[in-house]
Amino acid sequence: MEHLGTSSEAPAHRTERLTEASATGSLQQLVDSGQIERGCVTVIGLDAIRARLGAKWESRRGWVYETVERHIHRRLGDSGFSVRLGEVDIAVCVGHDCDHAKAISLNLLRELLDFFLGSQRFEDMRIASVIWVRGDQIGCAELDPRKIEPIEEARSFGAGAGKVEAAAARPAWSVMSFSTGDGRRLDLDLGYEPVVNLRNRVPVATRIRPLTKDGDGEAYPGRWIEKLAPADQSAVIEAIGDAAAALYVEGEVGLVIPCSIYTLATARNRALVVEKMQAVEARPAKPVVIELTDVDQGTPQGRLLEAVSLLAPHCRTVIARGSDARPDVEVLRAARLGGMSVDCTGFDLRDVAVKVAAVANNGRPVGSLLFAFGLSSDTACEIAAAAGATHGGLGLAKEAARGLAN
Repeated sequence: MEHLGTSSEAPAHRTERLTEASATGSLQQLVDSGQIERGCVTVIGLDAIRARLGAKWESRRGWVYETVERHIHRRLGDSGFSVRLGEVDIAVCVGHDCDHAKAISLNLLRELLDFFLGSQRFEDMRIASVIWVRGDQIGCAELDPRKIEPIEEARSFGAGAGKVEAAAARPAWSVMSFSTGDGRRLDLDLGYEPVVNLRNRVPVATRIRPLTKDGDGEAYPGRWIEKLAPADQSAVIEAIGDAAAALYVEGEVGLVIPCSIYTLATARNRALVVEKMQAVEARPAKPVVIELTDVDQGTPQGRLLEAVSLLAPHCRTVIARGSDARPDVEVLRAARLGGMSVDCTGFDLRDVAVKVAAVANNGRPVGSLLFAFGLSSDTACEIAAAAGATHGGLGLAKEAARGLAN
């Protein structure tokens, strides 16, 4: 919005001009419904977020708007309404009464500041109440966030397991098609897999899992990321990074994010991975684990050390996926990994026990964590735990897992 100064009709109130054309009609509807008269419409400002991003604001504000919109929808659901008024101003309408609307909007602003800035300073909070609308101008009464009475809100989702299951059941975040170096078509989706602590079955994370199929709908064979052109590899990193940022702000648990050590060979991709990880500001209660998906006997020790050094500052820990062609234990130990993972998708119960035990025995000197992903049942979880796994991924829906490639 554009600041026009003090209104002559209401000297205590600030007047703003809308710079988003679509906002005028939406606000007029709120006038007609009586919501503005009842004090149920507020404006929250993203000024502090824009200031923190500085020169990056122009290139990243689209991502900021999308993240804010998802956050607002998660908090308000179908009971509220929001519309962007300008570059950093968002009008929020919540039912009930004036005090309730102010408190809900302030809670929302606090969460946005905490997500983007990692803090909730009063000096970064700008909130106002909309008191009139005339064409493309609105009157706002500035509010002091220190004087708004806090309230406890009922959450629109269940705790723990319910939220993880919801994330896992979501449709693919993105669907992309590529032409590989060997002339085949590769279709890529992203699936979601809830991860639990196998000791107490408490949900701790959502795993992002690439799902790949060839042009005939069959699982794409081999290490597909190596078959892509550099620009296509960057597109995959972009998709995974955007999915991670969205899941992190929407969910109440941490993340397990895949990363191909092969893609980190280029400076462009290394910079892109770091940029995307900076958008997922890990917190102690929502840990982020990065899974290196293609470490094997052919991986140079120097490249592994470089990858872990690059990624470790942006997550709780880095793990490596176990493979049949395992690298030397000393190479893994020297990289200071947090542990190992094993993919059990499609395994019967006997294979789960054998594969998990093999990685556990080989990886015990590497780190304390062992993730067994793709488990198909509670029984499989119990077997994985008995074989040495500390965490279990509860598999993907059958229709998604059908197109899975390692």
